[in-house]
Amino acid sequence: MNEYIIQLRDKKASSNDKIGSKASNLVKLVSMDIEVPDAFFVTSKMQYDFFLRNKILKLIQSESKKLCSQEFSVSLVAAKRIRDAVMQGSFSNDELNLIDNAVVQLVGDQNNRNLAVRSSGSMEDGVTNSWAGQFDSFLDVNPHDVPNYIKQCWASLFGARAVRYGVNVLENEDIRPFAVIVQLMITGECSGIAFSANPLNGKTEHVLVEAVKGSGEKAVGGQETPYSVILDKKEKLVLQRKFGSQGKVELLSPNLLKNLVVEIIKIEEIFSIPVDVEWTIRDSKIYILQVRPITSFAVASPLKKGCSLPDIMNYELTFKVMGLNVLFADLLSHGFGYLHPLFICNKNEFWQYFTKERMEYAAKYGYKWLSSPTGFIDYQQKFEIFHGKSIVRLENILKNELASKSVQDFFSILYEYFVFYSKMDFQFTNLTFLYADENPIISENLNKLSAFKDIARNWINNISINDECLFNKLLFQISHKFDVTCDDLQLYKIHEIIELFDKKMVIPAEIKLRSKGAVIINDGLTIRYIFGQQATMFIHNVEKIRSIQEHAKIVGQVANRGEDRYVIGTACLINVDYTCLQEMEKAIAQMKDGQILVSEFTAPELMLACSKARAIVTDMGGMLSHAAIISREFKIPCVVGTEHASRSLVNGDQIRIDLDLGIIEKL
Repeated sequence: MNEYIIQLRDKKASSNDKIGSKASNLVKLVSMDIEVPDAFFVTSKMQYDFFLRNKILKLIQSESKKLCSQEFSVSLVAAKRIRDAVMQGSFSNDELNLIDNAVVQLVGDQNNRNLAVRSSGSMEDGVTNSWAGQFDSFLDVNPHDVPNYIKQCWASLFGARAVRYGVNVLENEDIRPFAVIVQLMITGECSGIAFSANPLNGKTEHVLVEAVKGSGEKAVGGQETPYSVILDKKEKLVLQRKFGSQGKVELLSPNLLKNLVVEIIKIEEIFSIPVDVEWTIRDSKIYILQVRPITSFAVASPLKKGCSLPDIMNYELTFKVMGLNVLFADLLSHGFGYLHPLFICNKNEFWQYFTKERMEYAAKYGYKWLSSPTGFIDYQQKFEIFHGKSIVRLENILKNELASKSVQDFFSILYEYFVFYSKMDFQFTNLTFLYADENPIISENLNKLSAFKDIARNWINNISINDECLFNKLLFQISHKFDVTCDDLQLYKIHEIIELFDKKMVIPAEIKLRSKGAVIINDGLTIRYIFGQQATMFIHNVEKIRSIQEHAKIVGQVANRGEDRYVIGTACLINVDYTCLQEMEKAIAQMKDGQILVSEFTAPELMLACSKARAIVTDMGGMLSHAAIISREFKIPCVVGTEHASRSLVNGDQIRIDLDLGIIEKL
């Protein structure tokens, strides 16, 4: 057997202990019929002989104490001497011939076929220490330059990153066996990393996929924020998704994601341990470039003793509006309890969050529900029957003398309305929309949902939102009955409204405290109400995160593209504010035809503004939000889910929308 060069598909490669962990992992993959680009390995035997003949071994031994010095500057100087010696060293003619012959065998008659040259040290990609990113690898290497890049890989043993990492991990090792992988370069349309367990929280039932356009070097090196998807390992469904710095573009179809997850699971089974995998896709074919064990998992830090507030980073913002307060948050907390909501009432602003864990539940539920041929029709019929009976019950409650039991019944009916309506919201539908092109049942159900959603939204508005809604009529009657202003009632909890019938009132000092800020949390078991200093401190921390976002690029999801890639126009900011509907209507009247409507979200109250708009941009919403549906009906471009466009832009800003990437820029 050639001691210097080993072919990837050589049957004896698996028993060779001189090709390093990274190369051994590739051999194992090939033996299990995983698609890996062809390669050969320069063994650590060639490295040893090269170092010995060029007197580099003696140099390492003489500099070993300095290399291990706790003074970084000292170890760096010693490392540079060795690094320079490696680069100045010469291959023997036999070594060069072996390398050249291996390159010719690898590229065949494709002399213009570039290669990847990667490190494969004995210490790399282990179970306890990965040494990830410590050594140099090179892409797009000309076949004639391979010997020089082999030396550069060896020299990176003594680079600044490796020296510092090595002092901490393998302090007293004199020489580290170090093989090199020379591999066919696959230039994919899309590349990235996949983890067979979520390294952010240790969940082994998840697969995390990160992707960028082209080669994955920028994603691996952290130079570019990747498109990121969390999938359920068992059902291969998308549970969470974050767009990267390349814009809100779906880099991978659901079918490709599913195929990739299947490969990742297979690889995890081969190694019997959670792994992270570098991959690329060309012409819909998945190639595995390297694989290593996941050496550590992040663990969510527990709540400190006495702390009753969660980490807002474990939640996802799903709705924000002006004009709602504590009472409405309490109503929604009961209605949306199964989604473990968190509500913030900050002055006149209202923010609604759901836990990321329950967002995953909603994504699974939405997919299964809308994949069923009768799933949506069954839901619609139940909702229609419920509404037909419930609207009569609500109206009858208001016609009769109010009592604690009837008011409690009124609220219970509202809870059920919110539960029904929530099934058509972003958390249940947006990720399911990904599968519409591949699943005609989902496509048909989503079309039905779009049509019915406006009808159901009118029911919700007439019952709980509009000025003349039944909920406001209830509050008006309670206000007169107990001589409590409607503004004060908006700061009551549900049970405190009921307790008015027992002549228990919330004291003015408490009302004033709540008006400064409130946080309401439902963890699925209990509802917690936080007011006062603790609430204001929590809100302040959330606002700091939001203010950081305002300086970020404005990027959203393209809900309707239109004919041209770019739309340029004047921003017109109009937000829905249920305490100042007249001001909102005045702003709509002043809006000029052809301006770009920018809003936190759109609702039926903004229909006239939508009809005037050249395009729509919203902070919130997904592919089945009101803005998305209306834009498709009006045939105007629309970008949703920007998170902060309404805070980062001002009236009169000249803006350009890139409808390929969902990016909004000030001009």
